[in-house]
Amino acid sequence: MRCSASLTTRWSRHAPLRTFVRARLLREGGNVIDDYLEQRGWKTSIQARDYLRTLRGSLMSLYEVVEVKPDRGLVLRDLVRGGQPVEVDEKLGSHSAAIWDRIAARILTIGGRQYLSGAVLSFEL
Repeated sequence: MRCSASLTTRWSRHAPLRTFVRARLLREGGNVIDDYLEQRGWKTSIQARDYLRTLRGSLMSLYEVVEVKPDRGLVLRDLVRGGQPVEVDEKLGSHSAAIWDRIAARILTIGGRQYLSGAVLSFEL
């Protein structure tokens, strides 16, 4: 993906944390998100709780950029699971992405719209 160093750093900086948070822990079959929501969810905003629940159920996949919509988003095709291309809201990424770029990411559906989780990794072949 043709990204500036700072954008790539911003996108990838939180990937290990997001992977850890998403991962299932051995203890009682729960995960970090379940533990957090149980202990502190009462003081977390509704939007943040929805985001965490959506993140918990998401899967990382490999996507190819099919179309770039400047200042709006990207159209991505899942190269692992197949299916129809999905349009995601990604204003910042739409300035640096190019058709044929491949990225590893999680697509989250919140409020009927698709977003990238924030942890986007460039995938070079």
